Amino acid sequence: TCPLPQSLDILDQSQIAYPSHLKDITYHKAIIALVKFAQKHRPIDKVIRAPHEHVEAVYDQMQKGLSTLPAWTVVFNSPFSEQHFEKTDEELLEMAKKVMTEINIPLPSHEIQIKKWRFSRTKNPSNEKFFQAMQT
Repeated sequence: TCPLPQSLDILDQSQIAYPSHLKDITYHKAIIALVKFAQKHRPIDKVIRAPHEHVEAVYDQMQKGLSTLPAWTVVFNSPFSEQHFEKTDEELLEMAKKVMTEINIPLPSHEIQIKKWRFSRTKNPSNEKFFQAMQT
């Protein structure tokens, strides 16, 4: 799904009208560590909520049925993500490894990727379920 700010840019470029208050909806940023394991790892529940002061959740992608290979997604919380979003991937990788060690996530011998999401969760969501754009 395309985040709302990107969708609004497309509508603007296409000269398609939409409710102006949609531009007031803002988003939290998120830093994500995608962890791929070279070998089997201990299974966890599909999700572990807030296992660390900087982590919103850890998701086991294999348990959720989203990966055939052992893989976890570590989602850092909004305050941490906002504070560190402009750091380099290398700096974030070191920070992620430290946090993962603190919450007993085995560091993989295969791969850790850092992802930065500018549009994670809405800070001020709309109460309306959908909007209909009108071509001008």
